[in-house]
Amino acid sequence: MGCGVFGLGSLLVGVALVVWLGSTALDGSGGPPGGSDGTTTAVERSAVAGLAVDAPADLGDGGTVTLTGTAHPLDALAVDLCLAHPPEAASGPDGACDAGTASDAVAGPDGALSVARTVPRVITATGTAYDCAAAPGACVVRVRIAGDGGPGTTAPLAFATGLPPVDAVAPPSG
Repeated sequence: MGCGVFGLGSLLVGVALVVWLGSTALDGSGGPPGGSDGTTTAVERSAVAGLAVDAPADLGDGGTVTLTGTAHPLDALAVDLCLAHPPEAASGPDGACDAGTASDAVAGPDGALSVARTVPRVITATGTAYDCAAAPGACVVRVRIAGDGGPGTTAPLAFATGLPPVDAVAPPSG
């Protein structure tokens, strides 16, 4: 009878050890996958790798650009336009972005992102209208995981030169 109890105890310890080793080996850190509390970290889920903006050389107000990149498969994404260099009045990652330009996108089953978006020349951030055509890269397209709240991944916009003046100020420069 004593051998049966010892055998069962050894078996339970052995199973627990295998389960623990398997869980630590999955992420190679020796701890739980993701963050220290077992959750997925924001760094793992916030980036869209290789984000690029394909825009015509004569991009004007309301022109169409195509965004391409790679995200996690079937991720719901948020797309908006932001100032490349936020003014001091901007607060948080959304302070320098125009909420009126927000739209949704979904990465494909393979993680590929390829969406066409209409982009306005003027965006409003911190209550001020900014002319994104004032300088190449003055404004950026931002893509992030929907509801993430993080900074996301950005790519610069470049509008055609020689566009007529608009009632907006030039965005802050770096």
